[in-house]
Amino acid sequence: MTLPTHRTPTHPGEMLIEDKRGVTPDTALRLSKFLGTTAEFWLNGQRNWDLWHALHGPGAAELKTIRPLTRSRRRSKDRSRHSA
Repeated sequence: MTLPTHRTPTHPGEMLIEDKRGVTPDTALRLSKFLGTTAEFWLNGQRNWDLWHALHGPGAAELKTIRPLTRSRRRSKDRSRHSA
């Protein structure tokens, strides 16, 4: 599919192809009806796209600094909350 370059995309399909807009539930329902698929197919694709970009984007380095909450850290936070 060749997209026009002399104007901004106006059709939802053009915007999806050009990465200008994500797949909303409404768009997923419309695509599923038109193409004979399911809305979940389109929403899962959008979710995977979003997760990939979150893992590989500019903020991905910050994810490595987040430590999981352990039971001992949870208990100490509970104690400090109750002693205040």
